[in-house]
Amino acid sequence: MNPVLRANLRSGGGRLVAAGSAVAVAVAFVVACMLLVDSFTRTMEDQARADAAGADLVIDSAPLTASADAGGRTADPQAGETAAADVAEQVADVDGVASAQSIRGAFATADFAGREGMISVGDLPEHADHETVEGRLPQGEDEALLPSSTAESYDVGVGDEVTVEVPAASADPAAGPDAEPEEVSWTVVGVREASSSAQARMFLTGSGMDRLVPIAGPDSIRVVLAGEAHGDAGAQAAAQERVAEAIAASGLVGEGASIHETVEGGLAVDQVTVLTNEQIVDAWVAERTGDSNILLTIGLGFGAVAVFVAALVITTTFGVLIASRAKSLALMRAIGASAAQLKRATIAEGAVLGLAGSLAGVLLGWCAAVGLGAAARALWLESFATPAPTAAAVVTGVVVGTVVTVVATVGPARRASSTSPMEALRPADVASAESGAPRRRTVVGAVAAVLGLAGTVAAALVGLPLIGVAGALIGFTGLLMASRAVVPATVQLLGRAVSRLTGGSTVPRLVAQNARQVPGRTTTTTSALLVGITLVVTMIVGAATAQRSIAAELAASAPVDGTVVSTDAAVRQTAASDEAVEAAATVPGAAGTLRTETGTAEATVLVAPQDVIAEISRRDDVAPQEGTALVSSSYVTPDGVLSPETPADESASAAAVVDGQEVSLDAERAGWLPPSTVLVSAADAEQAGWALEESSGQTWLRIHDDASVDDVLRLTSALEQSLETASGPRPQEQAEAADASGVALDGAGQRAANAQSIQAVLLVVLVLLAASVVVAVIGVSNTLALSVIERRREAALLRALGMSRGGVGSMVSIEALLMAGVALVLGTGLGVLFGWAGVSSLVSSDVLAVQLDVPLGELGIVWGLGLLAAVLAAAIPARTLSRTAPAAGLSS
Repeated sequence: MNPVLRANLRSGGGRLVAAGSAVAVAVAFVVACMLLVDSFTRTMEDQARADAAGADLVIDSAPLTASADAGGRTADPQAGETAAADVAEQVADVDGVASAQSIRGAFATADFAGREGMISVGDLPEHADHETVEGRLPQGEDEALLPSSTAESYDVGVGDEVTVEVPAASADPAAGPDAEPEEVSWTVVGVREASSSAQARMFLTGSGMDRLVPIAGPDSIRVVLAGEAHGDAGAQAAAQERVAEAIAASGLVGEGASIHETVEGGLAVDQVTVLTNEQIVDAWVAERTGDSNILLTIGLGFGAVAVFVAALVITTTFGVLIASRAKSLALMRAIGASAAQLKRATIAEGAVLGLAGSLAGVLLGWCAAVGLGAAARALWLESFATPAPTAAAVVTGVVVGTVVTVVATVGPARRASSTSPMEALRPADVASAESGAPRRRTVVGAVAAVLGLAGTVAAALVGLPLIGVAGALIGFTGLLMASRAVVPATVQLLGRAVSRLTGGSTVPRLVAQNARQVPGRTTTTTSALLVGITLVVTMIVGAATAQRSIAAELAASAPVDGTVVSTDAAVRQTAASDEAVEAAATVPGAAGTLRTETGTAEATVLVAPQDVIAEISRRDDVAPQEGTALVSSSYVTPDGVLSPETPADESASAAAVVDGQEVSLDAERAGWLPPSTVLVSAADAEQAGWALEESSGQTWLRIHDDASVDDVLRLTSALEQSLETASGPRPQEQAEAADASGVALDGAGQRAANAQSIQAVLLVVLVLLAASVVVAVIGVSNTLALSVIERRREAALLRALGMSRGGVGSMVSIEALLMAGVALVLGTGLGVLFGWAGVSSLVSSDVLAVQLDVPLGELGIVWGLGLLAAVLAAAIPARTLSRTAPAAGLSS
């Protein structure tokens, strides 16, 4: 081993622990993402094989419903079922085929021992090995095998009944529309393991499926090959061709049907596909792992950010180490070590650090993936495969960590190699001041920053997201390049400002001066924090801006969160007592009619007072102008009083009639109004002399902005129950048009769903960003710890002059706070710009008017956490420096 490398490792091994930790965290992030995606893919493969149920070939027989006869087209499911059975018979006669079973399927509303839900039903595959976790397989027409996921969801088991309603009109074409549906029941005799939604199908015997003939249709034909060909991929491919040829020759899918290749690599006869088991698994996994590939890309993107921040930390660490080793390096040069030897030794030290940190990161990433996998099994998917180390993840983690570390040490290694032997003659602990900002680098960075940020703004204005991303990357990189000309001076100014605000305190002034003496270390440490803070603020502002913009757009289409077609006291009491309701008001109305050139319909005519609008509506201009009426969408039907051909943004001539008093109006559509509702201005109602009463009106609601989807669903259910027992009048036409509900909280539900989706995405992104923030904090602590070495003489001198231990230690804490403050100011400004630009570039102005929202509360939390992290990172270095004894420091 290089003797210089051995000396460096012995002297700096303890100091490199924090830098190695930064590498480990970054590598662990990348490895964990790769292992979790691999586990998800393996889970999908296992589910796909279970779904294929051991069949060698699977024929999609659903298209046979539309081609039941060779000579014509029909949409009769029973004819399609017959055609599928005929195809199965043809396939069973193909050479090498042991069996071909036609599987039927249906999807219906079911009653699970008193609880209503949806269920997928199908024939029990005869060739599959079904293992039951409880009970046995069905044998009679009234017996069923239930998937475990359904049994757990609806709390049913062996012995319970499952009932499905079969429409009478389907069972008997002669039955009228008012005929009662027929109830078909099965007794659960067994429960099988099936944790995924794709496997959640209730299996019945053939005679059991016959009871669902009116709603069941062909689903697939499962083909099993004979003898040793069963399960053999080559035999499956050969049989696939023979089966396709037999289907084409049978004429059951139409005369002259041709055979062609599908996108999955299988064969198709007209619309009927024939896939091998392997092709079924590949297609099934590809369809369901598309999201995981996107997540892998996103995860690796954030992993790249963490690796980049780790590279900054490593560069800073080695820069400080090289400065602290100046005398020893000079002595090595004086006794014969060459410049190339010092350079190789420093790079080799980085390689050792990178390799050690990467191996630790691989282990840490595997442990994290196992923990997250256990959480996924407990909270989401019981069959989620346990993450296991893969060659790709291990090699990627080790290579990325090692290469990045080596590259990050190249700059410090060049400085080490340029050490002059004369440095050995320099007085102890008197280090030369660092040079200022490189002029060329600063100019290039400033130009790139201006052009990149300008491109980001331009992309936001014209809606070009790719250009916006490129501009943001170029602009941010330029800022980092030019930051040495700005950050140290800013930290110094901030330190002096703090000194003045604290009555001329000495410590902030000393810290400010120190920032100018070591601009490289100050800039790199601040940059590491700046990356994480900018990304966090970008996501927070972007999410808030998107939510505000969507809410404003929703307010235009649904200005009232909820409506109830009743003013009964029970309804109002339910609304007033619910914690999700911010305000509830009664809108007076009267029973009347709406007449247009195409017809007349019953209507509830309303007038919303201005105080009600101010309290309930999310827009001030909800009330129509005089001579105009807002009408609900229930009137817009082929047989309604407003034609569907009438553009939504145009009005139609109409007349509203109440108690024989008619007013001519221009009718405009308002989708947020309850069915059979007409909203007119107070002036028109007063002119007509209509007597509007609260008892004939409606209850309008405003829901809290932070109400969840569950809150809205709960409120809807409570209002529906109150409405069912209400004694107040309710127009029959309105009740029927409202689908026997009369409660509409569509606006609130959509707003809550949007907010929930945006907050979920934001939470995931912030969790992903946590790795880069942790690495940045490690970098701050590491840099401050190493800077203590440079300050021992300074600290000893200050202690000798009378400064307390607390004052000396506070120098480190204040320095960390000043760097964090600069990073927070710059990061917040950039984050606000990038957050607005990101949303604006993704959404066309014609689709959504973007409204910038800067959530001060959430940003305040970011600032508080940032400053707290800086204090915690400085805690140990501050204590170490404060314990420097005056005599020991001056004697060094």
